[in-house]
Amino acid sequence: MNARAIAVLLTALFTAAAAVSWTFPPRARVYPMWVAIVGAALAALTWLRAPRSETVSGPTLSEIARYLWWIGALLVTTGILGLPTASALFAAAFLKHEGKAGPGASVGAAIATGVGLLVLGAALDLRWPPALIDVTRLLGLS
Repeated sequence: MNARAIAVLLTALFTAAAAVSWTFPPRARVYPMWVAIVGAALAALTWLRAPRSETVSGPTLSEIARYLWWIGALLVTTGILGLPTASALFAAAFLKHEGKAGPGASVGAAIATGVGLLVLGAALDLRWPPALIDVTRLLGLS
């Protein structure tokens, strides 16, 4: 597929996401709106800078399945342990297995992710989706 066509598609998707984020309550739209705006801007810049004849080959089916497994594992873990805990575990596991990071970097990323989400949740007064065993609520952190 042509790199410019992919950039146009991504620009359209990020622009649509920004439009949808405006329907969220004011405090809930902050993060998705800015991610969508920055994503649309970067995709548009990619479109402007990409050569017209450059083609991009896609990943294989096994590569796609591997990453879909990671997303599915994150969703299942979120349903069981809650979003902040699942995100911290996901960050550590993903960096360890896919990023080939050392144990220190994986644990550091897990702590930064967990603390960052808890601080963000407290600052924006977010209510995380309910979970079967919500670790953050059990510990009184959310």
